Amino acid sequence: MKNLMFSILAALFISPLGASAQSEKITLTVPDFKSFFIVDGDMVNLRRLPNVNSGKLMQWYSDGGSFETYAQIFYADTEAAKYRPNARTGAYIEPYQAFNAQYLPLNPKQTEPQNGWYNVIATATSFRDSPGKANSKPAWIKGTLGYVADVTTDGRIRNIRISINPNLDDQSAEGCGKLRQASKGMRRLNGDYKDLGIFCDVDNNWASVCFPIFAGNFLYVAGMQLEIKVDRTQQQPVFIETSTVSENDMQYQEVTITVNNPNGIEQAIANHLMTCSDEEFSKITKWVFNNDKVPTNNVFFISSDGRKHMMNYEADELSGFETKTYTLAELNKQYAAMNGSQASGSAPTTDNSQVFKVTDEQPKFVGGSTALINYLSNNVVYPPVAIKKNIQGRVIVLFVIEKDGSVSNVRVNKGVDPLLDAEALRVVKAMPSWIPGKLKGKPVRTQYALPITFRL
Repeated sequence: MKNLMFSILAALFISPLGASAQSEKITLTVPDFKSFFIVDGDMVNLRRLPNVNSGKLMQWYSDGGSFETYAQIFYADTEAAKYRPNARTGAYIEPYQAFNAQYLPLNPKQTEPQNGWYNVIATATSFRDSPGKANSKPAWIKGTLGYVADVTTDGRIRNIRISINPNLDDQSAEGCGKLRQASKGMRRLNGDYKDLGIFCDVDNNWASVCFPIFAGNFLYVAGMQLEIKVDRTQQQPVFIETSTVSENDMQYQEVTITVNNPNGIEQAIANHLMTCSDEEFSKITKWVFNNDKVPTNNVFFISSDGRKHMMNYEADELSGFETKTYTLAELNKQYAAMNGSQASGSAPTTDNSQVFKVTDEQPKFVGGSTALINYLSNNVVYPPVAIKKNIQGRVIVLFVIEKDGSVSNVRVNKGVDPLLDAEALRVVKAMPSWIPGKLKGKPVRTQYALPITFRL
């Protein structure tokens, strides 16, 4: 008998290889940063000891500029013999100088100042093509050249507000209603990236998609901008696609969003991001979470005086700090615990006719994901004609789970072939009642997307 596999967006992906979920592979390394020295001035020298007579912190570059370039920092008075310029390789040396508004983490082993100087951890310049080669060292900086900001640990980070459009600063975003509380975004409804926080903003022909990710006392904001195209002949209302672009004798991949209706684009894209298949959604996540890492270039925290700060660090180049590594799946669960927002971001109503895409408690198949998989395995019949013609693919069925748990409004959201589409509809319509979704403790009508993959 031919093997029939199902991909259940609401539960887990079954594969003959037993592959783990992608969100379990994406990781974030969070250092135990307690305080930062924020530099107020340009070209600020750092020293090995807390006085101006001590050796400067220097930086050595491996060559004059290539794909293999990397940098190391060292103390001028004790380590100069290890790092020398080289005319043949192009290696050169210059003082390591902190720049204005740079965030230097305080050394956890020396948090108190000495003679008005603070001990910080400095990291050599990092190059994208030489990850992990930049080193770190403790060094001293004069206290008059900046100020210290302590990282709060009281949960205030949950109330932080961010611009959902990367082209707008906070003041501009506030003026046009695009400054939002990061913990109140939309959430992926099902699948591998379930509960991943999402914000979507449309500005002219571009969609900004950002993912707020809370870890410890920090907020990490990752995202990208996608060009919006309109194709009225497209069957699906929204579709995410990748394509190869040729330009100036070079080729590269780009991700775009195509819609079939130029009206109501922002809401249509937002709904699609919450409910589309993992396969389609991963066209975005593979770019945002490059190399299966949560980016650390936009990291927010709240200081003890209530101010919002944004800094960055290289996760592969930390020394002197205890770190903890999370999977994205773990962090998504944390986001869900503090969330409970609606797709619109407004206060929800609970009239009898409204269908919600996001609820405080998501609907569940009685018996959980395993029972749902068993139900499909025992009831889906692969159409014989489809087997004979070798027709395969994933059918996404969209339906509403009523307040009493019954299934209604069943339709194909993305079809493959009339034979497979009809079988997927039949099985979903025949489903027993679910445990309904709840909002503020009360059952509500909830929209649900369920992909069923037919594979021979």
